[in-house]
Amino acid sequence: MAVLDLHSTDSLIPEFESLPRWLLIPFIIISILESIIGIIGNILVIFIILFLSKSNTLQTSHNCFIINLALSDFVLCLFTMPLNTYRSLYVYMSFPPAFCKLADSFPAINICVSSLTIVTISVYRYLVVYYPHKNFIGVCSTCIIMISIWLLAIGAASPLFFYSRSIPAYDESLIDTMVTDICSQELNSSCEEKYFSMYKRLHICHESWPKHSGLQLSYTIFMLFLQFILPILIICITYYQIVIKLRERK
Repeated sequence: MAVLDLHSTDSLIPEFESLPRWLLIPFIIISILESIIGIIGNILVIFIILFLSKSNTLQTSHNCFIINLALSDFVLCLFTMPLNTYRSLYVYMSFPPAFCKLADSFPAINICVSSLTIVTISVYRYLVVYYPHKNFIGVCSTCIIMISIWLLAIGAASPLFFYSRSIPAYDESLIDTMVTDICSQELNSSCEEKYFSMYKRLHICHESWPKHSGLQLSYTIFMLFLQFILPILIICITYYQIVIKLRERK
């Protein structure tokens, strides 16, 4: 809990910023530019693939997977990055408690979708190289795979959504003390209502896992395996097999 100087009106407002003030403006500018460039870039990728690329039976599934990857990055730039930027800038949250659940689960969903889509692309390329005259994945199968990737990612991130909590930054007794001190020189009764509602709205996001259950550690290991270890293994194996097959053909 923040320690406040109750003798200075300016210091009664808690320090919301979690970064030094000299770093705030560059951080905000870079974050905004990254989001804008990412949004525009992924929209262009989706537009080019849908309307300007030459589509055939071999490229349709591959293009759909690239669109899925671009869609995941688009969601990342549109929602996840602004949420994380806000959390990096401010210690206390003033948004509704649901903000904590979204801010914790969205990054995990994006990472899962991106890694699983890249794995799917590597497996698809392996099948195309080894069996160039067979069409294993049709349009319907491609849609099912894409939907399954998103459902799996949402399911994997659901514990973060479930166990993310928001707790009030200050209890009501402390809020009453601060508001009384702030508005002691004010004759307007709206002063207390203004500051009380402001402090009451502040909360802190945190993950509340069951104690002594080992669930958090197990989930961390599971996500590490799903997001990094398993994709890297599959990608290395499939591309190694592709290299071997291409050398045989030469």
